[in-house]
Amino acid sequence: YMLAVLFGLVLPALLILIRDLLNDTVSGERDLQKATLAPLLGGIAFSRSRKNIVMTNKSRSAVAESFRLLRTNVQFILPPDVGAGNTILITSGSSGDGKTFVTANLGIALAISGKKTVLIELDLRKPKLAQYLGYNSGEKGITNYLLGHAGISDIIRPTTLHENLFFISCGPIPPNPAELILSPVLDGLFEQLQADFDYILIDTSPVGLV
Repeated sequence: YMLAVLFGLVLPALLILIRDLLNDTVSGERDLQKATLAPLLGGIAFSRSRKNIVMTNKSRSAVAESFRLLRTNVQFILPPDVGAGNTILITSGSSGDGKTFVTANLGIALAISGKKTVLIELDLRKPKLAQYLGYNSGEKGITNYLLGHAGISDIIRPTTLHENLFFISCGPIPPNPAELILSPVLDGLFEQLQADFDYILIDTSPVGLV
């Protein structure tokens, strides 16, 4: 009986411990807090809805409230002396993690709070932000500006989601996105946007792939 208890309790506990030590996946907020000193601004509740846009003036779902909390925490953590032109780059570990979903809905949350916000589709490899907002990524956008084929006023367009929300698409997908982004012309674009907008949200490529 002692051996049965030993094998029945000790071995399973040992296997569970080894499995936990070898587990390198992130399963919750506590794992993030253990692995990094970066502040945790919030978590977005999982929604079974396939809607890309969940944030509206009247939405009271759990995921919409998560974005409202994220908006508050983002505004709280930014330095008070920055003022207008707060620039936030949003990325993820791999494709499909939800960075575009977060960019679009956080942008709407900021616009609803009265902040003039522009979303930039800077993922020049697999752009999705335009699709989320009901636009075509191939329309005149960032690549046209960087190549000198369009001005800033030509690529900024308003959205139908909110009067304070604006959008810049990636434009035609280039064969050399990395070299194109290194262009010093991009600095001039951000300088102008920081002067005209309260918040600039940049949707980029996954950091784990590019």
